[in-house]
Amino acid sequence: MVDEEADLEIEAPDQEPDEIAGLKDSLARLQADFDNYRKRAFKDNALMKEQNFKEFFTNLLDILDDLEYGAKSDEQVKLFYEKLVGRLNKLGFTSFGVEGEKLDPQKHEVLGRLDGKDGIVVKIVQKGWSYKDNQVRPARVMVGEAKETENKKV
Repeated sequence: MVDEEADLEIEAPDQEPDEIAGLKDSLARLQADFDNYRKRAFKDNALMKEQNFKEFFTNLLDILDDLEYGAKSDEQVKLFYEKLVGRLNKLGFTSFGVEGEKLDPQKHEVLGRLDGKDGIVVKIVQKGWSYKDNQVRPARVMVGEAKETENKKV
């Protein structure tokens, strides 16, 4: 019985070579589509995690502002605040907004004007924050405005 099976010839498949090539092409396309889907899903997942992280941080900004205010009067709060800001910096968060810098409408929100050099930030009301070079909150500032002389000589 084993000898009978060995004597049988292997028959060629019923499918045409063009049909086989078409199936191979379809398989390659499906594999590429699945690979693209997997990459896109991974990228979307990473983006969603980053957005959730930014949203979480945005909800903590008021508390961070309160800690900064408290750090001005209490050494223990100051140490805690500095440690927290250090950790946030390691995660990619940075604060911005410095008195004396030129007004930048892209990163400053003007709350009012005070006496001073025109277009220069005179006072930081609230620091601005960014995450990996993307602004989370603009710096809220008071900007200098040059006084006009009341009596102009002609």
